[in-house]
Amino acid sequence: MSQFIPSLKPCINERCHQPRKVHEVVFFLALYCIALGTGGFKPCLESFGGDQFDDDHFEERKKKMSFFNWWTFTLFVAMLFGATMIVYVQDFVNWGVASLILTIFMALNIIAFYVGKTLKETLSCQFYKS
Repeated sequence: MSQFIPSLKPCINERCHQPRKVHEVVFFLALYCIALGTGGFKPCLESFGGDQFDDDHFEERKKKMSFFNWWTFTLFVAMLFGATMIVYVQDFVNWGVASLILTIFMALNIIAFYVGKTLKETLSCQFYKS
């Protein structure tokens, strides 16, 4: 953003002993946006995945446990990849290449979502009279 909004650029010729107020506002606004965005969907994903399995059947319970194991493993591998490999590519290769890698992964995720959408079990709402 500092490339497009000159007031967000850090001090160039003078020494900055303290960030300007606009830098603090933009920084915290970005943090709040990230928290709001990830907090809105991350808690739901695991529960939607867990709903695909029937607890009344033993085989389904085993598949459910396997799902959560793979979910956690994949989540941590993705975080490790993002925190190490992508940062390495940004630092030693090019920012554009790192962005291209992330764009390719996002495209693959979107394709996997639409392919897997047909496999999803849809639960019907049941209303109980009290």
